[in-house]
Amino acid sequence: MRIKQTFLVCLIVLWGCGGSDPVEQTTPPETTTAATSTTSAAAPTTSTAETTSTSTTATTSNTSTSSTSTTSTSTIEATDPETAILITPYQWMENSDQVAALQRLLGLGDDGVYGPGTRAAHLTENETRGLAIDTLPVPPLELDGFNTNLFAGASFPINGSGFSPNSTIEVWLYSDPLLLATVTADSGGNFHETLEVPGDTPVGDHTLEVSGESFEGEEALLSVPVTVELDVSPPVFGSASVSSSNVDVTNGAQTIDFSFTATDNSSGIRYLSFNLVGDNGWSDSIAMEGTCMGCTIAYLTSGTIQNGTWTATIEIPAGIPTQNVTVTLSDVFIDHAENAATVCDGGCPTVATFTITGPAE
Repeated sequence: MRIKQTFLVCLIVLWGCGGSDPVEQTTPPETTTAATSTTSAAAPTTSTAETTSTSTTATTSNTSTSSTSTTSTSTIEATDPETAILITPYQWMENSDQVAALQRLLGLGDDGVYGPGTRAAHLTENETRGLAIDTLPVPPLELDGFNTNLFAGASFPINGSGFSPNSTIEVWLYSDPLLLATVTADSGGNFHETLEVPGDTPVGDHTLEVSGESFEGEEALLSVPVTVELDVSPPVFGSASVSSSNVDVTNGAQTIDFSFTATDNSSGIRYLSFNLVGDNGWSDSIAMEGTCMGCTIAYLTSGTIQNGTWTATIEIPAGIPTQNVTVTLSDVFIDHAENAATVCDGGCPTVATFTITGPAE
């Protein structure tokens, strides 16, 4: 009995030692399965974290867009329609519907042109509201209205713009400095003058300089090359006409236009006059602007003083008797260099006629 028990124990021990292979084969699969499961579980966790991060980024992006939109809306609400019109940039002498809208806001006539009057009102309004004024347009400094071929002893017209309103402006002729005139700009920064070149000015090339203050109050200087010449030729009369051959003053005073042409290739026409004589007591005289007091004035209506057309409007009184009127040239015809043409040798020429019809006698 004892021998059988001993044998059985040995057999069990031997079986346990020899069964190590099956145990080793069984254990690794279990371990592998557990590891695989753990790894699989971890992977989804990592993926979930990344998805959450992506979602947060999208939210941040949406917040940024909302912030930009809110800021933009706030700016628009802060700028009312009137302010928007007042701070809009404009150009000098711009002609547009935008300028017309500005003029209506300023209480001006809405011709749509940004000129001196519009700028003055615009400046006042922006200063009153505390708005920017440095964007308001300013007129450019310019000289015009004169021929750069000047004549010693002759007058010439000159116009300037872009200067400070009501400021003092000096006009000089170089190379030997000669002050031709001191003028004052008007409220729009413009000036219009007729100046004279001294008779002893040397013939040749010179420089005309105009100095003053710009529209913005800064020092301004404009220089223009000019040539001074001698004018030795007298002016030449062209032709004359009247606007009607008959003027009926039976029921009241009437007017008639008288026009004439003349040329002077150098310094320009300075003086020309006409006599109007009726054969039943009425008479009048016509002279160019600035040359006669008490005469009917003829104004330059087209062209230049070198080659132009002048027109005078003559008033015929009511109730004067019927008569024929003859218009004749006066004896002296002068240019700006004082060259004279005598036109009445053998009698002053008739240049036009018309009839006045008065009340029945």
